[in-house]
Amino acid sequence: MGAMLASCTQDENLAGLTDKNDWKERFISVNVYREAPSTRTDVSDIEGSLVYTWSEGDQLLVTDQSGEQIATLVLNEEDAGETYGTSTGYGELPNNQTLNLNFIYLGNDVSTSGKLETYPINIASQDGQLASLPATDIMSSTQSVTISDNAVWIEEFGLQKRLASAHYTLKFPTGVEMNGEAVTISGEHIYNATSLSLANGE
Repeated sequence: MGAMLASCTQDENLAGLTDKNDWKERFISVNVYREAPSTRTDVSDIEGSLVYTWSEGDQLLVTDQSGEQIATLVLNEEDAGETYGTSTGYGELPNNQTLNLNFIYLGNDVSTSGKLETYPINIASQDGQLASLPATDIMSSTQSVTISDNAVWIEEFGLQKRLASAHYTLKFPTGVEMNGEAVTISGEHIYNATSLSLANGE
């Protein structure tokens, strides 16, 4: 059985960028991996470990330090099934400047359009299937980005997982079987709902 677990983190509000007179549409290309042993967003069970790879259509939300959406980057088709991937797109950015941008993954099949400054996450009800875990595999990273020649190129960086993945094996006495009963997982500092700040990806 697979499950997502949330633990509390401390929010940190950073100042937004107010002067955007020079911001124009620029090309953005980033090569991304996950900081844990393997990556997103399909999941399989290999020798008791959860192994993730990127999926076709995966999107990265790019925001500034006020949480305003800058761009949506889409995974290149040829990187589906790989443990790292290149995502590209266009966004409004200044030229010849360096600034901090947040790169946020909100889960498999989640559209990044129209998101608010805080993204609600509710994982209270899960079906326990490994294939369902990527739907809430929230990850993010803040990067110092230099825009030059009207483009952003980041050779490589990692996304930090914001929800923990857990793999449980339920063992019953001889003759006892599950028949669709609900399983409740609880513990100290484990929550079934939380939120993600789009201003810092935490």
